[in-house]
Amino acid sequence: MASASDVFVVLAKVGGDAALRIVEHALGMVIERYDFGFRGYGGVVALVFEGEEFIQERKLAEDITSAQSLDREELEQLAHREHWFSIGGSLRFPNEQRQYDFDIIMYPTFDPERPACVVFRMDPSLYAEIDGSDGNGFDEGTAERLLKLCISLGAVDGVDGFQALLLGELEEVHPFDGAELRASLVSPRSIWERLSGKKVLQHGFVTGIRKTILGEVDLTQSWNGYRFLETTHGFVVLSRLVDLRSRPEKQ
Repeated sequence: MASASDVFVVLAKVGGDAALRIVEHALGMVIERYDFGFRGYGGVVALVFEGEEFIQERKLAEDITSAQSLDREELEQLAHREHWFSIGGSLRFPNEQRQYDFDIIMYPTFDPERPACVVFRMDPSLYAEIDGSDGNGFDEGTAERLLKLCISLGAVDGVDGFQALLLGELEEVHPFDGAELRASLVSPRSIWERLSGKKVLQHGFVTGIRKTILGEVDLTQSWNGYRFLETTHGFVVLSRLVDLRSRPEKQ
C-alpha cells in the first residue's frame, strides 16, 4: 500500500512493551471509530531487515483473517515471533462509504534504549482531498478530519511526540525522540542543511510534542502561519492544514 506520497504518522521512540500498548490502543480505536478491517485484501505481514536496512515484507506462516482477533495476547505473540510487522487494511469515516488504506506498523529504531516506534501509513488521498474537488480550493471539513485522526493516533500516553508527513517509502521514516523533535521546532533546520544529504528530521504538516518537553517556548514567531492547539493529553500541536488564501498579506 505505498505510493509517491503516502501519509505517514510517526510516533517518537519508545520501548517494546510501550509500542505494543500503543498498537493495541490504536487498533481498538480505529476499529471502533473508523470501522477498520481487512475486507478481503488486508492482513498482517512481517517486516524483514538486514542490519538496519529494510528489505521486504513477508507473508506470515499462518494468515490472520480478522483485525478484531488481534488482542493483546495475539499481538505479543506476533511481536515475539516476528519483532516487526504491519497490520494493513482500510478504514472509513462515520457516515461515509468510501474506504481508505490504513496500516499500523511496528517499526525498529535501532536504539538500544528505545528500540521501537509505531508508524501509521494512510491513503494519500486523505491529504490530496484537502485541496477540494478541483485541486485549487481548501476543504475545511476534510482538513479537520485528517487533523483529528492524526492527533488521535499520535497524541497518546507514553510518547514524547509525533509527526504527520508525506513520504514515498516506509524506509524514509526517521525515528526520533523528544529531544530531537524539540530541537527541530525550537531551531528549525535551514534549507541548506536539508539539501546537504544529512539525515535531518523533516517538519510534518502536523507535529505534536508533549508540553512538558517543549517547556515555556513560544513557537508562534518561528512557525508563523501554523495553527496551534493544545490537547487534553498534554500535547502542543502545530498544524499546516490551514487555508493559506485566508492569511493576511504582509504589509
